[in-house]
Amino acid sequence: MTVDHWEALFNHKYLRWFNLNGLPALMEITRVEGHVPMRLPNGEKVAKPVIHLKQIQGKITDLKPLVLNVVNGNTISTIHGPAPSGWPEKQIVLFPDKTSVGGEMKNCIRIRAPKQQQEA
Repeated sequence: MTVDHWEALFNHKYLRWFNLNGLPALMEITRVEGHVPMRLPNGEKVAKPVIHLKQIQGKITDLKPLVLNVVNGNTISTIHGPAPSGWPEKQIVLFPDKTSVGGEMKNCIRIRAPKQQQEA
């Protein structure tokens, strides 16, 4: 599936909201990295955590690592515990959502527990 959004025209190294193709995706965490060096769009150099994933179900056609933000890190911690060393081989669901950035609503990726864990 080809993503028809202007942001997809750029070469992105990490997973973006449009890679989900508008649908949730069941994923398995395969690896967690801390302090990965990257450059923000404004040129600032930062180091951020990144999770590597394997798709179990979903429509992601260009699977890439996901930069972990605080909201999604807290969600994974709530689901699978606070130790990132215990996250590999655990499942999460990625889904497209919106968040407020500087008073403007922006597209983003959020995380939730798989259904079987939500029901437990």
